[in-house]
Amino acid sequence: MYLIDVGSSTIKVYRQVGKTAALIITKSIDFCSGFSPDSGLSSLSKHQMFSFFCDLISQLNLDRTNTKIFATGIFRDISNRREFVWDFYVHTHLFFNIISHDLETFYLEKIWEKPSICGSSFLVINIGGKTTELIGYQNGKIVERRLLSIGVGIIRENYPSIDEQYSGVSLDEVKKFVIDRLPQEHSQYNVAIYTGRELTYMRLAGYHLTPNTVFSDGKHPSSINLEDYIENNQHVFYDKSLAELQGLMPEDPKWMNGARACSAIAQAIFSYYEVKTIIPSDSDLIDGAVIQDARNVVICGSFNKHLKNITQLIQRLQSQNITILSPRSTEVSGSENDFVLFTHDNMINHCTWSVEALHMHALEQCDLVIVCNFDNYIGSATATEIGYALGYAKRIVFVENNSVAQNFDIPSEITLLHMDE
Repeated sequence: MYLIDVGSSTIKVYRQVGKTAALIITKSIDFCSGFSPDSGLSSLSKHQMFSFFCDLISQLNLDRTNTKIFATGIFRDISNRREFVWDFYVHTHLFFNIISHDLETFYLEKIWEKPSICGSSFLVINIGGKTTELIGYQNGKIVERRLLSIGVGIIRENYPSIDEQYSGVSLDEVKKFVIDRLPQEHSQYNVAIYTGRELTYMRLAGYHLTPNTVFSDGKHPSSINLEDYIENNQHVFYDKSLAELQGLMPEDPKWMNGARACSAIAQAIFSYYEVKTIIPSDSDLIDGAVIQDARNVVICGSFNKHLKNITQLIQRLQSQNITILSPRSTEVSGSENDFVLFTHDNMINHCTWSVEALHMHALEQCDLVIVCNFDNYIGSATATEIGYALGYAKRIVFVENNSVAQNFDIPSEITLLHMDE
């Protein structure tokens, strides 16, 4: 199984085994350059993306049965997402899943539900290309959520000289730019967890890391105090050339282009929230998606033919805290012209569409559409629902890999639920 995180400037490819995902490939592409909501990615960015994915498909044998994509950042700003998703599928035969801010937040929050740190007070910081997310925890509960319109791309756009061989803008000036945009009312945290490959970055850049004594989970072995972090940032800004930074990651040197901007944002936040201890983390949304990759789903299929299978599937989903938006019940109360009615259905004037319309509305709202193609069968009603979901560029997953799923040559996934038995 491969999970691919596509952000505003970086594509990260993970190989998942069980409940863990290991980063195996990164590729830096500046998707913000030449971007506009109406026209989407520039021709160059789109060409680079398709070329990279075509190489990946050849190298890793990617297809709809083994690949999940999670896109964030600039891709949310594309005016016609459906056309982009369809175009991507034509070139790659993979579904390009553009997730909402809310779903990204859900993934990030899933990571920190760990018993080893649930009793601690800490701030989680996730810096992206366009936005920065802050999640504050007190005694295992979320007490603060902030989505800031500050990101690496914003800093680089406002201060282009930051990308010169030696920064042409001072660290203090960038910090002030960030602090001026932070919320006036905020809590204080002694500890911050700094996500998004920051452990790897700090190791490569030679930050003064010490053992993590705040918590132990096997994934976060190191910490750094604020004073040492500030001193190391000074070296990155003024003593290390961009070429030196890029040389630290020869397999993807452009990944280091955002190092100064990202460090400045983080330092401003740490200082503003009076953080004393920083725990660098390589965790990101993919780690949360591995734990639970949907908050809610809609089930489509033949309730006449496969009610038992669908009921069992729903029970398994609910046992993993996944909400079923539709159907709300599988307790049969009757039927109308072979249309199965459940106890929560309120049919009006013997019109089955009065029930089906609510199911369609749920399709608009859900994270995931699950198509129950048991026994190699999909009926006309289910086919209509699939078409409706396609119109909203929804993530569609076929439960079984059979000829029906393969013949539906549409942006979708096949057998990628991988639920625990």
